[in-house]
Amino acid sequence: MTDTAKFWDKIARKYAGTKIRQPEAYQNKLDFTQSFLTPKSKVIAYACGTGTTALYHAPKVASILATDISDEMLAIAREKQAEAGIENVSFEKWDVASDPVPGNDYDMVMAHSILHLVEDMSVAIAKSHDMLKPGGVFVSSTVALGDWNPLLRLALPLARLFGKAPKTVQFYKRADIYNAIEAAGFEILDLPKDKDWGAANFIVARKA
Repeated sequence: MTDTAKFWDKIARKYAGTKIRQPEAYQNKLDFTQSFLTPKSKVIAYACGTGTTALYHAPKVASILATDISDEMLAIAREKQAEAGIENVSFEKWDVASDPVPGNDYDMVMAHSILHLVEDMSVAIAKSHDMLKPGGVFVSSTVALGDWNPLLRLALPLARLFGKAPKTVQFYKRADIYNAIEAAGFEILDLPKDKDWGAANFIVARKA
């Protein structure tokens, strides 16, 4: 087990009890995502955490493969799934950084709160592109820490020391993320201007 997986295993139960910080923005993202889904949609999500987003979308699609590197996160997700009685979501362990892609016929790839936490963002984005059908949609909500207060870089080692941050944290700027997505062959779609999308960069991009 990697150090990163151990970190998320350790904090999973606490993470599961954390309230959504920007509920209106989160709901807007859910609604916009669902505008691209149909009852025939086949979806994959990586870094699914405790499964809340995947389970929310489940009634709108044919199937969702929701993955994470943390066994404990997946265990909580399966508990939620059983309580909700949802059968078309499969929660499985998978690492976008190192594991081969589990198929290339997905209608949507969801990658939330993860691109800044992988060793190489371009690898994750390239795999996302590979997993999609032509015309498929990549959806990501990603913080651009490189645009935040530079003192955050200095605080990170201390946060790691006290188990408050994972081993891999990247300080990408917003432009870095957008450029990497376009370089992989995606067309980034415009978002409605009258919505609150929150502090993280919500990105929807289509495979040519």
